[in-house]
Amino acid sequence: MTTAPCLARTRSGSSTEPVVPDLAAAPAPRTTASHPLAGRAAGWTLLLAGVALLPLPGPGSLVILAGVRVLVPHHAWAARGYGSARDRILRATAAGVSTWPRVLVSAVGPLWLTLLALAYVADLQVPSFTLAGLHLGPGLPLHGATTTVGLVVSAVATAALLVLAVVRWGPGRLRG
Repeated sequence: MTTAPCLARTRSGSSTEPVVPDLAAAPAPRTTASHPLAGRAAGWTLLLAGVALLPLPGPGSLVILAGVRVLVPHHAWAARGYGSARDRILRATAAGVSTWPRVLVSAVGPLWLTLLALAYVADLQVPSFTLAGLHLGPGLPLHGATTTVGLVVSAVATAALLVLAVVRWGPGRLRG
């Protein structure tokens, strides 16, 4: 499939000589999806969800990376930053599963989330106490189906990403 060369236009709108794109420059924002607003909305949703997951249980940096990747066709800043961010995050992920002790420590995360979800399902009672003026107990804080589902989804997503990381970069797979 061939494409017509890009033509520079004068102020009057007439075509002049063909323009050769600068391949070293960052790719310009472009819309490849049939619904550009849907792509932008999905990218920004993933980006914001990833930021929310950074302090919460879940794979925040990987969700941020996915959001930036979805935004690459729509924003020049996303295209410029995606490559280096991807490399840094993937290097950190590979380092996190490079030895079996690191894999086991990483597996504590989804295990803890699963146990916490089970505690919410069992409706465990905790002792009442006050911490910095905030009264807690006798029930678990933020108790409800939404919290439980969120914990289960985070545990499953984290476990799945851990398995994928071990398969791709696990102990003995990387040399040098």
